[in-house]
Amino acid sequence: MFSLSHNGKISVNKLFSRTLSYTLGMSFNQTDMDKTAIVPNPSGLLPILTAMETGYFNVPFEQTSYQGSGKTVSRPGNVYAKVGNAFFFKAGKTHQNFKVGADYRYDWNNAQGYYNVDDRYPLRPNNGGRPRPYSDIPGLHQLSAYVEDNFRWNISKDRFLKVQLGARFTSMQPGAEEATYAVSPRLNASFSVNKWLNLRGGYGLNSKTPGLDYLYPDKKYTDRIAANYMPQDDKAAQLLMYHTQVYNIQRTQGLKNATNRKIELGFDVKLPGDRKISLVGYHDKTATGFGSDTEYYIYEANFYSQNKGLIITPGAATQVDWANPERVDVVFSTTGKIGNTNVSINKGLEMDFDLGEIRSIHTSFYLTGAYMESKTHSTDLNSSNPTDLPSEYSITNTTPFKIVYPSGLQQSVYRRFSNNLRVVTNIPALRMVASFSGQVMWYSYMNSINPPMDLSDGSIPICPITR
Repeated sequence: MFSLSHNGKISVNKLFSRTLSYTLGMSFNQTDMDKTAIVPNPSGLLPILTAMETGYFNVPFEQTSYQGSGKTVSRPGNVYAKVGNAFFFKAGKTHQNFKVGADYRYDWNNAQGYYNVDDRYPLRPNNGGRPRPYSDIPGLHQLSAYVEDNFRWNISKDRFLKVQLGARFTSMQPGAEEATYAVSPRLNASFSVNKWLNLRGGYGLNSKTPGLDYLYPDKKYTDRIAANYMPQDDKAAQLLMYHTQVYNIQRTQGLKNATNRKIELGFDVKLPGDRKISLVGYHDKTATGFGSDTEYYIYEANFYSQNKGLIITPGAATQVDWANPERVDVVFSTTGKIGNTNVSINKGLEMDFDLGEIRSIHTSFYLTGAYMESKTHSTDLNSSNPTDLPSEYSITNTTPFKIVYPSGLQQSVYRRFSNNLRVVTNIPALRMVASFSGQVMWYSYMNSINPPMDLSDGSIPICPITR
């Protein structure tokens, strides 16, 4: 591993720049890992699917466990630069402290990543994809800038107002078609009404950028059995053939950051005997979380059997009559697109009660409690297969059409109410502090709300998706 960095501070002592700080750095790492393990075969027939293109392929298979080996080659590197500026103002009973800055970071990995030592005996067979080189994913450019103002007004001896106001701008892959941009403001305020009551509140937006797998998705591989002729008394004639459909997922455009909005309100009350109680309520919502953005495409795949389509000669390799399949399956498949389809809402109340110290026994008591509720749902396309279809569709694992219902009706709900009591005792003679705690879960609720999605139950679909 190689790492080099330099940071420093410059004292400017100007009106709008008291102290200027900066950091420059770069790093490069080299990692090689080898792994060998026994790959289990619980089904008794494990096809080895490695095709990287669309087509029909004779697939090797294993009927027992085998030893597989894989390697990972990683060469991550990054360069970064940060600059910050700080200055302040004083006017009467007010004081303001400003911070501004910007940073840039570039990360890359041009190595091969994970690969099988022998594709005939993969370490992770049929895991829903194929090994993908790290170098297939472009390097990540991230640019951000921030500004923050900390304001304090000492109104009187026991009264003050504190306000923290700031904003952060973030951009990932700036200038590219898949670029994301976000401005995240935040506001925190605290007002001391008198010496025993303090009010506080906050509001903010926080944005999470999509991962590289979302911006640069891998190809989607869909594998279906095209022929399965496995006579146990004629090994030479055995044939296991799969049809592999490869869908080139386009680079994600229009994908937004997952932005969380949080509102918080509360108060602190000082009580006699150095006691204090705090209560705060919060509500935060993420309306643009990452999730599946279902799109369907349709393709055809042939199936060949010993009754039609396979040319069987005992003691010889089985041949395929490509123009004469037993059937042609019309298959619905999703494209693997990712969108801002996940919605989550969290809200609740939190209480913190400092019961003070019983000095005769050098023991303090703290009681905390919280009630929280969490709801999640998806705005993704809500589709299902029709029921009571002819048996031919269940045999082929296909459907003639999809039924679309209104989105967002299915929800997961979780609620909880609990208290925690902590006791801290000081034993001066032993120079020891002991702490004991106990928790009570008064209420816990979890449920998934799934409205019926069946025409016989009265649900009204929006429309069908036909082939």
